[in-house]
Amino acid sequence: LGISVRDDALDRNNSAATVAVIGGVTGITLIYAASNMGNGPTIWTTLIPAFVATVTLLIIWSLLQAFTQVAEAVTVDRDLASGIRLAAFLTGSGAILGRATAGDWHNWHDTWVDFVKLSWPVLGVFVLAVFNQRFWRPKPSRPVAPILLAGLAPGVLMLTCALMAWVLFV
Repeated sequence: LGISVRDDALDRNNSAATVAVIGGVTGITLIYAASNMGNGPTIWTTLIPAFVATVTLLIIWSLLQAFTQVAEAVTVDRDLASGIRLAAFLTGSGAILGRATAGDWHNWHDTWVDFVKLSWPVLGVFVLAVFNQRFWRPKPSRPVAPILLAGLAPGVLMLTCALMAWVLFV
């Protein structure tokens, strides 16, 4: 979604893109790892919910891109704070969506009802990500945002909210 592992992270040695890619891989890993928790009769009771959660993650990432142009801040501006915030958003969202797919399989109806019941907190993390990116994105008056204040603090806030949702909505 605007960030290339090979072009941005490797060839151009863009640390903001590298951090964002690591966050994306971590989020998807959390989805598939959590989907694998619990009992089910076939592999499809793991893979199909994990695939749906991954598509959901890609959709909310697309919405984040549409609202904030975060990929431009990461790839063009090389804003490390934006990369950290994006990585935290993808990791936290992956944890929430992964939790929504975890558990014992009973039937498909219950699987999708549980997914909707348990995945809605990802919207809160999305709102935080939009707000933080719009507030802290690079501007002509502030081309480089402070990493600690603009990157790590909002990232920790998003991850904390995701963890609280993961624990509280069990």
